[in-house]
Amino acid sequence: NDCSIVMAAVAYQMLNSNNNRHDDNVIGFHPFATDPFVNEVNSSLRYKKVRIEMNDPPLVLITAEQKPSSSLYFSYAVGDFVSMYSSPSQQGVFDSVVTCFFLDTATNIYEYISTIRNVLKPGGVWLNLGPVQWHENALIRPTSDELRTLIQNVFEFHVRFWQVDVEPMNYRTHEEKEEESRSTRYDGYRPLRFIAVKSKESSPENTWHCIESLRSTFDRMSHVAETKEGEEEL
Repeated sequence: NDCSIVMAAVAYQMLNSNNNRHDDNVIGFHPFATDPFVNEVNSSLRYKKVRIEMNDPPLVLITAEQKPSSSLYFSYAVGDFVSMYSSPSQQGVFDSVVTCFFLDTATNIYEYISTIRNVLKPGGVWLNLGPVQWHENALIRPTSDELRTLIQNVFEFHVRFWQVDVEPMNYRTHEEKEEESRSTRYDGYRPLRFIAVKSKESSPENTWHCIESLRSTFDRMSHVAETKEGEEEL
């Protein structure tokens, strides 16, 4: 769920790797070349190449609206997660969903969870890894325990595992050698990990209708808050 042109370009390169591989079956990237020029220790590391071996069977690139023709496929969609996966055509199409450093990008976390619930089959598994560093656009910012209550009680998932890591996880790079450190800054998180299972008794619902209702409710709440704020200023 990122608007980065660089990330989209790299994803396209990897998903179309069958046409772009070299003889040694390796793809090369320069992921740090576009970083802001701050906190750098060694300028030469800015252009360090990262090699990715592509020895697995080829992936089949499909769009969000297509159905897979084989058991091994992968899709990369440039667009809004809620808009693309909350439609009836996406209802119950996946056995599992993995959200990695993703949930806290939500403007409205209710919409994200509704969409995940929409695409999962009854009994489907949702695995999450990532922080709850809600972005500036977030309308609501639940704590980890509040998020668990929301997932269990409102969306009726069965939580099988829930944990916040004790040790922080490096968000950017794993640098094994101290002399190769590329930055004077450390970005790390103690990520929230959980496994939740969609209830097998879940009844079909119009997810997009629910999301529209949620947006209308939040719009009314925002309007009331703005009106109240204006009255207080007067």
